[in-house]
Amino acid sequence: PTVQSVTAKLDGAVTSTTVSGVPSGTNQLYVVVGGFYLTAGAPPIGNNEISSISGGDLTWAAITGTTGCSDRLHQVRAEMWWAYGSPSSTFSVVATLASTTNASGTQVAIVRVDGAANEMPINGEYSNTAGDAAVCDGSGANNATSTIGATVSNANSLILNSLDPRNLTTAQLASTTDDADYTRHYAAQNFIDTSGGSDMIIYSRGNAPTGTDTITHVLPTAKAWVMTVIEIKEAASAATLTQNDFEFWVDNDALTPTAIWGNPDIAENVALNAVPPSNDPIDPGDEIRVRMNISVTGATLAASTEDFILQYKETSDCTDAAAWT
Repeated sequence: PTVQSVTAKLDGAVTSTTVSGVPSGTNQLYVVVGGFYLTAGAPPIGNNEISSISGGDLTWAAITGTTGCSDRLHQVRAEMWWAYGSPSSTFSVVATLASTTNASGTQVAIVRVDGAANEMPINGEYSNTAGDAAVCDGSGANNATSTIGATVSNANSLILNSLDPRNLTTAQLASTTDDADYTRHYAAQNFIDTSGGSDMIIYSRGNAPTGTDTITHVLPTAKAWVMTVIEIKEAASAATLTQNDFEFWVDNDALTPTAIWGNPDIAENVALNAVPPSNDPIDPGDEIRVRMNISVTGATLAASTEDFILQYKETSDCTDAAAWT
């Protein structure tokens, strides 16, 4: 999977925000990354600030494990949502919030990913200055080294990571030292209400090794921050079916035929032509068995999930057969 675009909206003290101009595409995974600076106590720690999302005729849901908060200032919040589909045109995403955010307190980005599986991203997690999935009791201290241990369960996955510090300047965001394995796709300071609040940087890494991938970004100064991370699995490859060999047999109403058609027997991979007569052309009422082997590449087919239709027609050239039975 690869990140195709990031479309974002910065807002002030609001109860909903609309991100316009989200690109369309076929079989796309959309991830909403929300970064917020809230008024004290709303919503309670552990609850989502986004209460619902609409847009693109898609079904949106919160990603398990990504609802996080900073330890020192628990008003700093982050979360991720997802949807999958094929919007036919550019669309808008409306995020309805559970509470009114603080000044410069809303930043919502829509990340569009191609080549992803049609399922909720897995291994969602957050971290703050107290550690991975740590409590948000306000007792922690600011620090500059933001880190999280991303769990990677599958080869060829995309790891999507957001860093949400509070009150960094644009220059400080630009001078943040990114983890060497991660690509930065987006960074913005929210200064919409003349006081810093919900800042955000979005990163990704493709083909991360399975296990624990420790992500470390270093801010130019100590701040309160929260990080989120998810694993986006690769879309299953489509199976390619290739016919290798075929042979005609006398049908005997049994699983395994015993007599090859023709007199003498028609060789494997030889068409059943009317000439020469030894091919024993099919007469009305005859029953014949066609056996073939097919190789499957690109993906594994589950047993009993594939049906094949045999089409036939009497003709001298299959390419001119207009009406097959």
